Amino acid sequence: MGEERLTKEEARKAKMQAALNVEFRVTVARKYEMQCRREGSEPSLSGLMEFAYRHGLVRDIDINRFMVFERYPKALYDNNGCRSRAVADLEDIIPVSDRKIFGWLTNLRSRYLRYRNGR
Repeated sequence: MGEERLTKEEARKAKMQAALNVEFRVTVARKYEMQCRREGSEPSLSGLMEFAYRHGLVRDIDINRFMVFERYPKALYDNNGCRSRAVADLEDIIPVSDRKIFGWLTNLRSRYLRYRNGR
């Protein structure tokens, strides 16, 4: 596989996005720490996740998609590799349709895994 070459504009935007990502993390951490100080609570990962959810940084659909990806391998194993039964099991515990689950799983590599590497 060849190396992907970015245009100057794509490289400029990628650099801007990287800087903005850092600023975002610093800003969220600062705001969360200020909230903890105001409430007199100890900062924790669980508290940070709740903060992100309350402030709309994490949506229900993002949580649902993440949990589908997390639970699918076990559901597939529990159903002897039968994809449709695994998806039906997931549909019973995650409030989205089987079509949406199939879509997420079908597009997993092309749409979602690339974000794990910061792209």
